[in-house]
Amino acid sequence: MTKTLDKEARELWQLYSTGDKDDIKLISNRSDLRFSEQDITYTIRSLKIWMVNYFTSRSLKIDYGGIESVTINVKRGAPQGSCLGPVMYVISHCDLPQLFANLGNVHAYVDDIAIVTSTSICKTY
Repeated sequence: MTKTLDKEARELWQLYSTGDKDDIKLISNRSDLRFSEQDITYTIRSLKIWMVNYFTSRSLKIDYGGIESVTINVKRGAPQGSCLGPVMYVISHCDLPQLFANLGNVHAYVDDIAIVTSTSICKTY
């Protein structure tokens, strides 16, 4: 897992710094912040590990009137009530209205998306 994360971090660094590594070094040298390619690679790797841990190995138990349910493993979604959940939703769903735009009128609000369309038979009559 570590080698894969390191490789992905390096590839991401390459993607975001195509030909502009000198600019990043210049900014680093002229500011109080000192960072290198290795620092950024480490940060990207750490963020990815943190995100993977945030969404994996979660479980829930329901307590209703003092009676507890069995423990359920949660495999999807963000933890309820987390501040990162809404941000992750927006990031992962921001392009949905464009994907469905050719089907009709697309309306999105918070975590709801509605596609309003009519069939060709309705347009004829």
